[in-house]
Amino acid sequence: MSETTIKRKLSDTGCILLPARLRGTLGWAAHQTITATYNPKNNSVVLSNEEQEDSSSIPFGISLTIDELGCIALPKKLRNKIGWLFVEPKDTIALTLCPWERTITLTLFEKYEEKCVFCKKPEIITSINDIGVCKSCAERIAKAC
Repeated sequence: MSETTIKRKLSDTGCILLPARLRGTLGWAAHQTITATYNPKNNSVVLSNEEQEDSSSIPFGISLTIDELGCIALPKKLRNKIGWLFVEPKDTIALTLCPWERTITLTLFEKYEEKCVFCKKPEIITSINDIGVCKSCAERIAKAC
């Protein structure tokens, strides 16, 4: 079995859903406690239900519990410690399942950047019904009306 990577968003409370398919492959269940370690080489968090032998990983001394929905909460203290202080709920986290190591690695995949819904420019000037619009597109909309 090869590595599998999927992308998920971090919730407002710092929670991330571990899909049933990934949990099932590792035999992880609700209310199970897993260990989080930090890999400074790629600024990632490695989740495992066993102690990691890898000398490049730094243990957090923190245990995370999988809730009944399959989510884990990444505490603010943990996110601050590894430099994920500015990870926002809309940022994308990559979850990589490594079945032969029986781990899931969390890596910051993409910082969310608000863009104009029409032209995709990152210059949001106004919001129309909670949709970001840049100045040039807002002017075009105003002329069309």
